[in-house]
Amino acid sequence: MDRRIRDAFPLPAERPDFAPFSWKLDGGGRDLILDLITSRDVRVMIEVGVLYGGSALQWLRHKTDLTLIGIDPWAFDADQVRYWWGNRHAYGIDNLDAGGLSDDAFLNQLLRPEAAYFATISNLWDFRDRFVPIRGRSPEMLHTVAALGVVPDLVYFDSDKELVDLDVCRASWPSAIISGDDWWWSPEGQPDAYPVQKAVQDFAAKHGLTVMNHAATWYLAPGAAAEV
Repeated sequence: MDRRIRDAFPLPAERPDFAPFSWKLDGGGRDLILDLITSRDVRVMIEVGVLYGGSALQWLRHKTDLTLIGIDPWAFDADQVRYWWGNRHAYGIDNLDAGGLSDDAFLNQLLRPEAAYFATISNLWDFRDRFVPIRGRSPEMLHTVAALGVVPDLVYFDSDKELVDLDVCRASWPSAIISGDDWWWSPEGQPDAYPVQKAVQDFAAKHGLTVMNHAATWYLAPGAAAEV
């Protein structure tokens, strides 16, 4: 990959002082993405919405020549962290490997200043030669990545549920596979809203693509748009 993006978004010189852990907020279906990474020989991937790097670890462990660009503001406040932890059974406690920390120690670590960013860097430190962290928001950072000459094979969205980024992604990289999470997500009080489904299906119809999905995971494939 072009050195410009690594130089523009360098990692800290040393591993941050956070005990590494793995926590995937996984609604299922990520085997679709792992299969794509293998079958399409994905070498460069962008993940929008990295959280603490649980899914990033999944991608990087799956294919040893994969480089992952992670875009996230890493700006979770203490109330958000306490909410996730207080509802951890709904947010994938079965997918948490706390690295040997007690519950109290784990929560206290996440409440430290700048924990969102530095804990993620620590979690992904063993893959620092293949992980580029971009601290910012999409779609602005997608424009930045494109301007630096990066051409991803696959883009995975796990952030904004309205998916305003889809047009930017296709305009910048028309051959990239577009994929993401949260297929069955709805906001509290609107149980049947499914904003991700609406955004993806509208986009697929506009561009003549087929929506493929399993559990919470989806991707767009060439062909006539279809119901899923």
